[in-house]
Amino acid sequence: MIEVVSKDRHIVVKGTGTAQSRSEANIAPQVTGRVSMISPNMLVGGFFSQGEVMFEIEDVDYQLALDMAQANLAQAELDLERNETLAALARKEWQRLEFKDAEEPSPLVVYEPQLKSARAQRDAAKAMIEQAQLNLRRTRVAAPFNCYVRSEQVDVGQYLKAGVAVATVAGTDQLEIVVPVPLDELAWLKVPRKDAAQDGSVAKVELRSGGQVSQWQGKITRALGEIDPRNRMARVVVTVANPFSSNDLDTNLLHDPLPGMFVEVSLQGREISD
Repeated sequence: MIEVVSKDRHIVVKGTGTAQSRSEANIAPQVTGRVSMISPNMLVGGFFSQGEVMFEIEDVDYQLALDMAQANLAQAELDLERNETLAALARKEWQRLEFKDAEEPSPLVVYEPQLKSARAQRDAAKAMIEQAQLNLRRTRVAAPFNCYVRSEQVDVGQYLKAGVAVATVAGTDQLEIVVPVPLDELAWLKVPRKDAAQDGSVAKVELRSGGQVSQWQGKITRALGEIDPRNRMARVVVTVANPFSSNDLDTNLLHDPLPGMFVEVSLQGREISD
């Protein structure tokens, strides 16, 4: 005989899905040149923190371009100073002559066209310095976000062209699982909508392998916005934040929810009273 007791209970919606990284990017240099340094982590499976240098391109040509731009700026500033001096002398000479009923002198007399040209050359020289500095910084290719390397085709001495991808990285800050949910069970779940402040339903992600069970906590962050025509099911996205283990001594891969893993997901729905 079993005693029945009333209590509050959360509806649990179960599903499955494949883990995948929230962010992924192709890495392509923005300048052309020969690879002079490559990080030891620049291998498939290697991890990078945001801003960490992945590889460097030989910067001699770009340093020379910066030196030349700085020299051009010095020359442009000298030309501008010379024209400003000539313009000031010309205006003083015009005023000394004391023409009766004289209007403002002609722009040609007081070197206004020459001044405009000299200022434009000075500004162009400054822009060239900024461009040269930018190109010099771009010889150091850094990770765009916390990530691991999915593929790479780069090595020391290799000549790279600007804009040609040489690696693919996937983010490690967030992992996503797309979970199909029957329409009649979707009503129990909280799915954030656009501009809505509410959080989505809590999710428990599990991996069962080799007699072990690994678990991670996540939540529903959005729906894909359409019904799968093959099975008439909605698809919600469960996000696991900071999924990778922070324990560097933990060598068990099953403790990290690696992209590609097929996992079970339990979605905590609304509470039913009594």
